Order: sequence, then structure tokens, then C-alpha cells
Amino acid sequence: MRIDQQRSRSAFPWAGARSVAVLALAATLGILAAADDASAAGWSQFRGDPRDGTSTETGLARAWGEEGPFEAWRVPLGEGF
Repeated sequence: MRIDQQRSRSAFPWAGARSVAVLALAATLGILAAADDASAAGWSQFRGDPRDGTSTETGLARAWGEEGPFEAWRVPLGEGF
């Protein structure tokens, strides 16, 4: 038998290219669904659950201090901004 006629042998004979692709797609969709659920716990849709842009969080500051909010980063922009 010639090399090009030999059938490759796998440890998993059912694991063809199509099976692997379907498994990879299912795993990816599962991960994305889990990540979406985790991030949606507090703000599940555009403008919040009642869709009015309000938050039910408590204990938030009513005003900034004298120096204002902490500046985490700054990017110099050119003219026009």
C-alpha cells in the first residue's frame, strides 16, 4: 500500500475534522455565554434594567472632593479635540 493511500489512525477514530470543529464551536459558545452572564449581573441591558439610565447602587459620593476625581491616565491630543 502506498503512503498516500494509507488512512491515518487516530487515538479517537470518531474525532474527524468536523467533530473537532463542532466541539470547538460548542466550547467557545459556552465560554461566551458564561462571560456574558457574569458581566450582566448588575447592568443587564442598555441603560439598565428599567431602561431609564438610573442605578440602584447605594453609598455613592454625592460630590467630588476639592481636588476632583483621581486622574488614572492622560493622552495628549492634537488640534481639533
